[in-house]
Amino acid sequence: MKNISFTSIIALLPIMAAGCTSVNHSGSDETKVVARIVARTAPASLVFKDKNSAQQVISSLDSSEYFAFGVILDSEKKVFAAYFRPDQLSEREEFVSRVKQDLPSDKSEVIITDRGYTIVIVRMEMKGQVIGYAAIGRKGA
Repeated sequence: MKNISFTSIIALLPIMAAGCTSVNHSGSDETKVVARIVARTAPASLVFKDKNSAQQVISSLDSSEYFAFGVILDSEKKVFAAYFRPDQLSEREEFVSRVKQDLPSDKSEVIITDRGYTIVIVRMEMKGQVIGYAAIGRKGA
């Protein structure tokens, strides 16, 4: 039963990302929505230390050319799973460093604009404790 639910959520992520072509919504809003979906989908992966399922979730960003990268960090701020478009690989360390620098501490999410990218970072919580972070980056949003 959990597997069906997880599969359904993974299937919804590309659909949400596909909505980025809409002229009625800003790219920042779309990035927030996708970051929130990842943040609600990935906590079980962190709790059970299931890197494969976290990687599946974050790699689904590949279905939309609008997202440059996505990162799931654990509670120790270590990269648990990541996706970077091939043309963004050279900037991987800079993006990860920027995300770690601006993790939300007193609120649930942060929006950063840096070098033409909009980066949304959302805290992942379970039972009131921060267990990780989801960050999504989009160029030109």
